[in-house]
Amino acid sequence: MNQNAFPPPQVLFLGFGESSIDFELRAWTKDADYRPKARSELHQLIDRRLREQRSRLPFPNGICTYAVWMNRSF
Repeated sequence: MNQNAFPPPQVLFLGFGESSIDFELRAWTKDADYRPKARSELHQLIDRRLREQRSRLPFPNGICTYAVWMNRSF
């Protein structure tokens, strides 16, 4: 991550989702071409820190039911 980026990163608490707590992380870089790499590095760092803290992310459970109708001739 570009340590010389200005202004400093910000974390905004957006609210509560159906099964989440929503935040937005804002970070700047002087080089727009660096943005995808910076985003990836931030996501990896967040994931690593959550795993170090043994944090668990809630994922909603859903049931998907489907039927397949086949036209068979006997």
